[in-house]
Amino acid sequence: MRSTLRSYLTNNFTFDYIDINLIKPSKINIRKELGDINGLMASIKANGLLQPITVRICGEYFEVVAGNRRLEACKRLRWATIPCFVKDVDDKTAFELSLIENVQRRTLNPLEEAEAFKQYVDGYGWGGITDLAHKIGKSVEYVSHRLKLLELPKDVQNKLISGQLSPSCAQELLWVEDDDARTQLASTTVELKMSTKELRSAVKLIKSGLSVSEALLDLRENQFKRSEEWEQKVKVLEEAILILRICLVRFDDVVKKAAKYPKLRSMLLKKRYTIHKLIDSVIYEKKRIEKGCG
Repeated sequence: MRSTLRSYLTNNFTFDYIDINLIKPSKINIRKELGDINGLMASIKANGLLQPITVRICGEYFEVVAGNRRLEACKRLRWATIPCFVKDVDDKTAFELSLIENVQRRTLNPLEEAEAFKQYVDGYGWGGITDLAHKIGKSVEYVSHRLKLLELPKDVQNKLISGQLSPSCAQELLWVEDDDARTQLASTTVELKMSTKELRSAVKLIKSGLSVSEALLDLRENQFKRSEEWEQKVKVLEEAILILRICLVRFDDVVKKAAKYPKLRSMLLKKRYTIHKLIDSVIYEKKRIEKGCG
């Protein structure tokens, strides 16, 4: 026989398996879309629901506080009941709990986070940026930077949502005031796979008075110069590594000749270790330059 809401209320509990038909999605949903939940369904089917959802009592039903995607996945799997944490919370606390879980699980894209932060601060007026940052365990700068992403043109925001543009690159674009310039820079960043450091250089050139085209041209010229210099540095280090390895081979021949003299051989082996460490340090330097750090 199907359980009723009253049967759940007769017990003072914080956890239970609740009739899935008595649970409705959150009316204050942070995520605009559930997204593809096929992977989640497959995981739940294979391993069960590892993390219960959180609900609160709302009228004649329960309402999801955190776990809308898990609820939908279990519904599609035709579960009769679902494990739940039951909390007696108001709208503000429910929103905070949902936001905290989504931020910790990194289930929101940067724009969804920004929209949720804006809703908390401006939409509902539940607190300032500092209050929100404290609630979700993030820095004030983190929350502020996310909110500023909402100032970017829609085309740039779409690139951010799709993952073509990183949040750090998007934040660099905020230093450019003109939306057309922001859009052009975003497209070029994606097209050329520019790093945050490269984009920051372009933005500085624009703020110094150059047009977007001039800044990008200047950046490409500098990249070309750095590329030539980079190749020369790598070649020099490769030659150094080769010479040191030849030295090590020849040094090993000397060590063999000292086999009859234990103390002398022991001293030479220590020196051999020094040569080996020197080779490793040069290899490290070569890799560092290849990664663009030198």
